[in-house]
Amino acid sequence: MKKIQILIVALTAIIMSAQAQGPSNKERWMQEYHQYKHDFLIKEIGLSEEQQKEFFPLYDEMQMAIMGINREAKEAEEALSSRTDTPTDEEYTAVAKQLSEAKGKEAIMEIDFFEKFSKILTPKQLFELKRAEDRFSRSMLMHHRRNSPRR
Repeated sequence: MKKIQILIVALTAIIMSAQAQGPSNKERWMQEYHQYKHDFLIKEIGLSEEQQKEFFPLYDEMQMAIMGINREAKEAEEALSSRTDTPTDEEYTAVAKQLSEAKGKEAIMEIDFFEKFSKILTPKQLFELKRAEDRFSRSMLMHHRRNSPRR
């Protein structure tokens, strides 16, 4: 669960950084980010060219869906936090529930895509995929920390 949170924090930081650069830079940056991640995964799990052609469209679909789930939850959280009136307990509960359910939806999505990935990747590659994603998240987080101004 902590790994997912680290990934979310890293992706949020990356996206916020890209947004600060403007729309054209954001688009370019996201393309570079995806290419870097693809290259990283190719190397880490040893994807053949044929596997790459089948795997990455599915993988990118999963990543976009997960980002959508987290975006919705984050927007609800921000909307509640930025209100000028005092939210009710029911509203706090509803948003807290939505934030918690986002993690469950993310897990279900990963399980669904695991089945699809298992038709493309070997069992060892499936195992290495999760490890590679964790290493990628850690490397992005470390890169962000190194390049962030100290407070």
